[in-house]
Amino acid sequence: MIAKRTISLVLTAIMLVTLFASCTNTEDSVTSDVTTVAEAVTEDAETEIQYLAMLESITYDGASYTILGRDSFEDECWVESETGEVINDAVFRRNKAVEEKYHVSIGTVLTADGWNDQGVFMDAVRRSVQGQD
Repeated sequence: MIAKRTISLVLTAIMLVTLFASCTNTEDSVTSDVTTVAEAVTEDAETEIQYLAMLESITYDGASYTILGRDSFEDECWVESETGEVINDAVFRRNKAVEEKYHVSIGTVLTADGWNDQGVFMDAVRRSVQGQD
């Protein structure tokens, strides 16, 4: 019985010592961790990966690549020109880069996109698949 109490007291003492030891100099530790994270983010920001250059070079001789989309989400896959908005311009630049690299023309076919129009969208998908478009 005394052995169990002794072991319990020793284990409790070890846990308390560990707890108090881990609480010392937390400000220096936090500052160090924040600095390390900031340095890692800065290094990642400076190293821009050229994804387009990693893709295989294939040419499709001006083929047309058409995306079936919903009316209100057209700007997610195709936009006519740059407007100064971040996402719009990124979509435009992405499509132009793909068109130039693969010699294709990207366009869209739009359908109604309301919940009640899901049959219209699915019919367009079926026609496209069955017509091997």
